[in-house]
Amino acid sequence: RKMTSAKPRSPLTMCLTSEPLTAEQERASTKTTPTTVLVVRHGETEWNTQGRWQGQQDSPLTQEGIKQALLLGERLKKANLSVDAVYSSDLLRARRSAQVLCEGMGLDPALIRENKDMRERGFGIFEGKTRAEVSDDYPYELNMYYSSNDDNFKVEGGESRRELVDRSLKWLAEIGEKHDGETVVVVTHGAVVSALMREMLSIPYDPKPIADLRIRNTCVCEVRRDPGSTRWTVLSIGDVAHTEATGLHGE
Repeated sequence: RKMTSAKPRSPLTMCLTSEPLTAEQERASTKTTPTTVLVVRHGETEWNTQGRWQGQQDSPLTQEGIKQALLLGERLKKANLSVDAVYSSDLLRARRSAQVLCEGMGLDPALIRENKDMRERGFGIFEGKTRAEVSDDYPYELNMYYSSNDDNFKVEGGESRRELVDRSLKWLAEIGEKHDGETVVVVTHGAVVSALMREMLSIPYDPKPIADLRIRNTCVCEVRRDPGSTRWTVLSIGDVAHTEATGLHGE
């Protein structure tokens, strides 16, 4: 059963609904193809393996990260998926992942379109430091980061969850307009994917959840919008089937 958003929080808010399609919507959905967006986290990086906060700083992909992206590209090619466009965050780790993914699909990497709104959440003073270093240097800020329910909270020099969600919804809306009825791959970052999935499914942020979304390296979240509808449907979250046999799950 699909979930319901009680009240949209912004004009761009896109979520699921428990209401079935009307007869008119059903008829409209047979006229053209749905708009499909595959939202992908980048491959494993050096800083991932070191447990460092990356944010909007950068770190190169590891060899495993390159393999992960290549495996995903090969998987999409074997599935005979017709991809109309590939987008990437402007950060190096996402761009490189998108390039390798395109190579695996047999697409020209020159077709990749960069979008700054797809970059990782800014973590300010945490960036470049290990988890242990942040715990030692900024214990109060770290506690607030994990315990605050305030969507507008941000660490010094960083970005709030609300700011991250708003710019993520912006690029999703733009893709929906530019690529109506097409299939698009977006290579982005862990916090972006997690925040977007939570927003679309109306899952509130809980600092002490019983369970949480696990967004591993090169995982795929598939969302689709039916023709004639403004509603996006989440079809899958955190899919890493392409790395299951190899154990290259990453972080």
